[in-house]
Amino acid sequence: MDQRIRQDVRNPLKFLPFAALLLLAMAGMAGCAIGPIDLGGGTPVPTVPPTDTVPAPTSTPEPRALNGRVEDASTGKPIAGAEVTAGGVLTATNADGRYHFDDVPQAGKITVTAEGYRGLEIDTGVVNQLDIKLRPSSVSGRVTDGSTGKPLAGVLVKLVLPAAPVTPTTSITPTDAMTATAVPTGTVPTTSTMGFGKGLAAPLRASLVLTSPIQPTTAVRATATKSGPTSTPLPPTATPTPKPVPPKGEGFIALYTDDDGNYFFKDVPEGASLSFKMPGYKLTKMPIEDASRKDVALEQFKVEAIYVTANYAASPDLLGELLDFVADDTRINAVVLNVQNDASEWVYDTKNPDVIAAENTDKFLPEMPELVKSLQARGLYVIARVVTFQQKTMAEARPEWAVLSEDGGPWRGGYAGHQKWLDASNPAAQDHMIDMTKEVLTLGFDEIQYDYVRFPSDPAAGESDPVFSKPITDTGKVAALQQFLKKAHAVTEASDAFMSIDVFGYTLWPDQEDGPILGVIGQVLEHIMDYTDYVCPMIYPSHFSPGEQGCKVPAACAYELVEKSGEFAAKRFEGKRAKYRPWLQDFDWDPVDYTSRGTTKVTDQIRACRETNCWGWQWWDPSNVYEPRAAFKK
Repeated sequence: MDQRIRQDVRNPLKFLPFAALLLLAMAGMAGCAIGPIDLGGGTPVPTVPPTDTVPAPTSTPEPRALNGRVEDASTGKPIAGAEVTAGGVLTATNADGRYHFDDVPQAGKITVTAEGYRGLEIDTGVVNQLDIKLRPSSVSGRVTDGSTGKPLAGVLVKLVLPAAPVTPTTSITPTDAMTATAVPTGTVPTTSTMGFGKGLAAPLRASLVLTSPIQPTTAVRATATKSGPTSTPLPPTATPTPKPVPPKGEGFIALYTDDDGNYFFKDVPEGASLSFKMPGYKLTKMPIEDASRKDVALEQFKVEAIYVTANYAASPDLLGELLDFVADDTRINAVVLNVQNDASEWVYDTKNPDVIAAENTDKFLPEMPELVKSLQARGLYVIARVVTFQQKTMAEARPEWAVLSEDGGPWRGGYAGHQKWLDASNPAAQDHMIDMTKEVLTLGFDEIQYDYVRFPSDPAAGESDPVFSKPITDTGKVAALQQFLKKAHAVTEASDAFMSIDVFGYTLWPDQEDGPILGVIGQVLEHIMDYTDYVCPMIYPSHFSPGEQGCKVPAACAYELVEKSGEFAAKRFEGKRAKYRPWLQDFDWDPVDYTSRGTTKVTDQIRACRETNCWGWQWWDPSNVYEPRAAFKK
């Protein structure tokens, strides 16, 4: 077979009749389905499937003009100078917030950004008019006193971030630089210049520390080591308050308002909220939503509290009767509740391993969070009382934290030698109390109050001088308390809870012999009051020294001594952020009757307190029976 014939064999279609080829071509053009055709050479020709008609290509949409207005989502006001980009062209809004493009492709994107607002990118669709609302990315405002309208400086403002942590793209900037300044310094007389115990007067020997509400032991009558001052000079002008350093913590960013009450945050994430915290005012929280400005008028709040022991609160009948009295048109709006009794035992279900190892518990109130919530549901502000450094059980269990005797055992003091102490200058002892503070905060209290925040005094009979972790002067004691309070306030300030400290009434008094009266226990007001929200001097009239302010029997001078304390406090607290909220006396002191029906000593103290502008008060009665009832009526 020659070459031509072999090529023809490889192309079988060449041998089909012309008519068959024409039929095959016509069937394909008509879209007819035909089965496989045997071309005679043993190789079937596959069927050609029908196909849809391919549409003609679409033309590119015609560009169109696009204009609109950019405005604030919260106020509806136009945003001038916003940058608007569409179709690769950038323009800016005019004074009326308007923008315009001559030619913008349909179904394209438009991007809008403006200083202080969250950027936005959306589809333009096919419209010619597109108004755009931007949400603010910053929030600012002014905080004022709701009663006076005056601006409030030093208000803690927290930007609370959404539950899912959002990291701002740039730093949050307050209105004013909040830098720390040096802690005020000064010389406090040493023990060698004052003499141990000298000038402490009655309060240290006669502090009421009883916890039993049913059978309280009679407090031991004071025998003053030295009479208090009889003159009435005012204390020195209060020292300047250092600018506070905002707390840091997970889930929030904080600053303090400036001298005009202003605050400012930038780059605020969506879903954030604000809280406002200031001693003497109600804690206030609010959402930001779309607002770029949040002016706030804080409501004044003055605690008018009674003290409640843990074992009293553990009795449904006793607590119920007390709460019924409180609810019966009284002015009482708060309770001071023991979380730790005066034997230092914690009365709730603590999880602290050091406390558990020391068996330093007496769980009168295992369901403490539920109790706190129930009291708050009644409209009461609930304060946790902590027995800070007067820690009998822990001093015995952890002598390396304790104030010691010369023989190496825990030092004993107070009436009947019942007191044993942690060393307030020992960092480990301080840190233990900070750990307990963090735990107490989880219980839901509105405030934590530190009692016995001092060094020991009044040794038991035959006791040696106290031995501390290192030699320490009175100046060192003041510095140690200041150090602890700074740590404690850093923890409480980052929370929603406030902080208070109990001090002796004589801390308000003018210096004696060129020195503060209570330097020997570290309570020098000017050096510790900047690290708490409230200072609560125990100005029980009965606990001043005989002859004070001309009173041979101080308990009989209820109005006079509370009034004089308030006069001294007004001077010391001038310009301070902390508020003066004293403890007052609602217990009898022989021969003076405070509690019988018709007596006036309780109302006398309220009147003196009000006239000297104290910021509320707290009533102490170790038996928790507050009489006369009429004195507490609104």
